[in-house]
Amino acid sequence: MIESLTRPSRRSLVDLVIARIQQQISLGVLVPGKRIPTETELGDVLGVSRTTIREAVVVLAHMGLLEVRQGDGTYVMATAPGRESLDQRLRRAAALEVYEVRRPLEIETARLAAARRTASDVRRLRELLAERDKLRAAGKSEQAVDIDVEFHRTIAVASRNAVLADVYNAFSIALRETLVHVAHDSVVGVDTTDLHYALVDAIARGDEEGAGATAARLIEIDAESLRSALTP
Repeated sequence: MIESLTRPSRRSLVDLVIARIQQQISLGVLVPGKRIPTETELGDVLGVSRTTIREAVVVLAHMGLLEVRQGDGTYVMATAPGRESLDQRLRRAAALEVYEVRRPLEIETARLAAARRTASDVRRLRELLAERDKLRAAGKSEQAVDIDVEFHRTIAVASRNAVLADVYNAFSIALRETLVHVAHDSVVGVDTTDLHYALVDAIARGDEEGAGATAARLIEIDAESLRSALTP
């Protein structure tokens, strides 16, 4: 029952959809003047409901990024050069800076989780990894990223440090965006499945040093993959 409290809220899902559509506009995947996919199509791709998509579109329309044309669809608004929003620019330019913050956060979280975890925490971590494996095998990369973020958030909860868990929860949206960068690039992406399982094993046996070292290695690999993905 308590574990359900860690699941993403409706509001956070809307925020994630907003961030994803902003990213696609900023990167030129969604082209100004062109109609975006339907609510149903976007919902299928992002793994959320039509209602969540609709709420995100309303916010983006108010921001001036989208235009809803009744009976015709939703279009990307043309943006003059140099007028990209500060938020959009920061989301892209700061991707590697996110990893600089993530490294010490992940290491300390893993160490504390190894010292304070419960059997329930370990069981939940193994369940999440199994679900992540199934989604990756099915080619559902973004859903797998969502589970990956939940996996790391669960480690933060297992640290039994409420402040650290709150910081990680706030940090998770930015983390998701950087993980999506890596997940969508099959050339540079490195399979870290074994390291994820090794991290859980270290936490389960109470190995603080091992958990910290494994978390550090995970961050190093992801950061290197991200550097390659962002290289023109």
